[in-house]
Amino acid sequence: MKKELNLESAKHSKMIYEVVEQALKGISKKEIVKLRKICAEDGYEYCNYIKIKYIIGLGMLGLEYRVTQEVEEVVFFMIHRIIHRITITDEYDESELDTSVLLNIIIRDGTSKII
Repeated sequence: MKKELNLESAKHSKMIYEVVEQALKGISKKEIVKLRKICAEDGYEYCNYIKIKYIIGLGMLGLEYRVTQEVEEVVFFMIHRIIHRITITDEYDESELDTSVLLNIIIRDGTSKII
């Protein structure tokens, strides 16, 4: 039987952060700008694009833990918040962003606790 993920647990919160970090690994400034445009134009396509980013990490977590809709929504909205809060100075820059900097956006927002 799979274990229940407790979003208030520091250990489980860390696992969620790792899924988000893995999903954003390798993302470029250019891709962030592209995602913002897709979000404004087609919410369905945007949601699918984001899900593709985190589905492997969440699936791996689901081998041991029961991944509820609430957990998936938390992951989605953490990624969504990062995409829309990060400052992009050069929208054509294809260099990768540092994932630790991206996760600090969530912490700066005062949401170091998942919920």
